[in-house]
Amino acid sequence: MANIDDYLDWRGDLPFSRDPFNEVDNLILSFLAYVDYEGTRLAPITLPVISEPKLPAIPKEAKKAPNPPEEPVRVDTYVDHLEGDESYALRDVASDYFDMYTEEEIIARNTTYRMSGILLRHAAQSVRYRDVRIRDYLNVIDTETEEQISAVTFVLPGNVYYIAFRGTDNTLVGWKEDFKLSYRDETEGQRRALQYVNGFMERVRPEQEELRKGYIRMPRLRLMIGGHSKGGNFAVYTGCFSDPAVRKKIIKIYSNDGPGFREEIINSREYKKMLPKVVSIVPEESFVSTLLSSDYDTKVIKSDEKGFMQHAPMSWQIKGNAFVASERGQGSIMLERTVTEWLGGLSDEDKEIFTDLLFDLLDRSGARTLDEISLKNASILPAILNNFKSMPKDKQDEMLSVIGKLIRAGQDIYLSEQVKGRQEKIEVLRTKGEEISAGIKRKQEIRKEKKEERKESKKENKKKAQA
Repeated sequence: MANIDDYLDWRGDLPFSRDPFNEVDNLILSFLAYVDYEGTRLAPITLPVISEPKLPAIPKEAKKAPNPPEEPVRVDTYVDHLEGDESYALRDVASDYFDMYTEEEIIARNTTYRMSGILLRHAAQSVRYRDVRIRDYLNVIDTETEEQISAVTFVLPGNVYYIAFRGTDNTLVGWKEDFKLSYRDETEGQRRALQYVNGFMERVRPEQEELRKGYIRMPRLRLMIGGHSKGGNFAVYTGCFSDPAVRKKIIKIYSNDGPGFREEIINSREYKKMLPKVVSIVPEESFVSTLLSSDYDTKVIKSDEKGFMQHAPMSWQIKGNAFVASERGQGSIMLERTVTEWLGGLSDEDKEIFTDLLFDLLDRSGARTLDEISLKNASILPAILNNFKSMPKDKQDEMLSVIGKLIRAGQDIYLSEQVKGRQEKIEVLRTKGEEISAGIKRKQEIRKEKKEERKESKKENKKKAQA
């Protein structure tokens, strides 16, 4: 089996003009959003401060729009660097990046997405990706607003753009925002992501004006949005609730093992209308995509990892220019049922209180990243335990109550599956018993029929002899 790194070895010599953009290219660009581009020529952009929350209008429940006919995203030739353009060739950005870091330093990092830096070099060395242009790098990690978002825009040939949102990094701020998805219609990161997408047309306007000068017939601007993990959630959210001028340019939205949404979002007209353009891809034992609902027509694919580690993009298996199809594992299905039952038994207030208590507990331990909360870190775990013991009794009870509900939900699902399994076994045995009984009965009938035939045959022979 092969992964996205092997894909670049085997198909990296094929430009997009020969082999159209596909689902594997989507994952590569989504994974490249995890690269920390600070210090490269790709200077980070800033967005205005959001003073008022922009919550999406949640109208009455709407019907899902029909699926549009599938069209390959065909791209032609690259456009040279334009006057006043803020984009740079991937090969040049990769060169800057590896002027700052060695491959050994990147691999030594204790993060699940460290290989994105190695993939950047590999992609930049390929015919397919080296001239892809990259622009509008955004990276916000704010502990005050509890916001973690990073995004970058890739410029593909043929006037095609791909906005890639980074998923959850290893910061506690990022993970807290993930928890907020369960009780807020819009998180700080989603709001910022929406602001980034809504500013897209204005940011590329100078580039588009220069392009018109070089084309006799300019290809229409087409936009794809994608991301891995929480980045997939941001991609779908912004695609649904972006300004109409941007929304009409969107041809596809990719959610690569991204979490879903609350029912208020799923039942909105904007969501239903955009749903046919969403491509959802998840591994067999997906955990992240089971968080909340989505209504996606999901493609389940094979991974060479087990359990939660299947979330890692480098583990997704590829054949040719597509992922290897598979079926959802029983563990993923049970987990989805457990989380659904657990969250269904908690009010939004319960979820918010638990989230605030949990991350306040972690914050007071001095930890800022998941890497610091490890069995290898001898000082952090005792600090977390001591902080818990020092909490007021009512706060301890609130936390333990929510955790207890999760454990009970898991037990209920497990027991129901055990009962279901036993019932299925009993049904199999009963069916088998009926088949055996029917077989015995049929053999008895056949013996009886043969016995009658022999008796009749004797009678006939006796008559013939007397005649």
